[in-house]
Amino acid sequence: MQVLVVDDHPLLRSALAAAIKDLGGDVEVIEGRDAADALRLARDHPGLDLILLDYALPDADGVTLLTELKAAHPLLPVIVISGFDAREIVTAAMNAGASGFISKGSTPKLIVTAIRLVLDGGKYVPESVLPGASSAPARTLPLGHSLASAPALADLRQRLTPQELRVLGLLLKGYSNKEIARAIGKESAAPRATPIAESTVKAHMTNILRALGVQRRTQAALAVERLGVHAHDLLGGEDKT
Repeated sequence: MQVLVVDDHPLLRSALAAAIKDLGGDVEVIEGRDAADALRLARDHPGLDLILLDYALPDADGVTLLTELKAAHPLLPVIVISGFDAREIVTAAMNAGASGFISKGSTPKLIVTAIRLVLDGGKYVPESVLPGASSAPARTLPLGHSLASAPALADLRQRLTPQELRVLGLLLKGYSNKEIARAIGKESAAPRATPIAESTVKAHMTNILRALGVQRRTQAALAVERLGVHAHDLLGGEDKT
C-alpha cells in the first residue's frame, strides 16, 4: 500500500508516517512538503491508495488544492489533516471532495482508525462537527500564500529571544539539536564559524517548550502550526526550503 503524506512541517510528517505504519503490512509512505509536491507526487505515483493532505500549505489554500487533486484523481481518497477544526473548515473540505478530516491533535490510534475507515470506502469527520455536537466558537483559517498570524508572531517574539526564535524555526524544518547548533554556527560573522554548543541548543529548546506549554518537539511544531506560523516566518528570507 502506498500513502502520500503532504505537510510542510517535517516533524509532523514524521509523526504521521509513524502512525500510518501502525496499519501493519507492507506500507510505503511517500512524503511531500507543499502543493507542488502534492500534485507532482500524485501524478508520478499512479499506485497511490491514499493521500493525507495538510489543509494549510504555504503555497495554496486547502479547498483549491483539494479540488485540483480530485479533478485529476477522482477515485483516489484524500484525508485532510489540519490544526484547525472549525465546523466550516471541515464542511468546506468535505464538500471539495475529501473522504475524511483529521485534527493534528488526534492520537495515533484515532488516525489509524480514520484511515482504515476511509480505505474501506467510508468517510471520517471529527465528532465535534457531527449534528448535535457542541462546539467551540468557529475559528477561521486565513487563505493565500502568507498564512502567518501577525499577533501570533508578535506574541512569540515577546516570549522568546531572537536566538530561540531561530532555534524554533530550524526545529520546524526538522533539524536535530546537532544540526541546529551547526547551522547557527555557520551564521556567525566569525571568519572560521564553529557550531554553538549542543547543550546551548538544548537549553534554548527547554525554554521554547516551556513558553509553548508543551513537553516534546513534535508538540511544539503542532502548537506553532496552530498559530499559523511557519519556519520562513521565523527565519526570514534565509529560509529557502
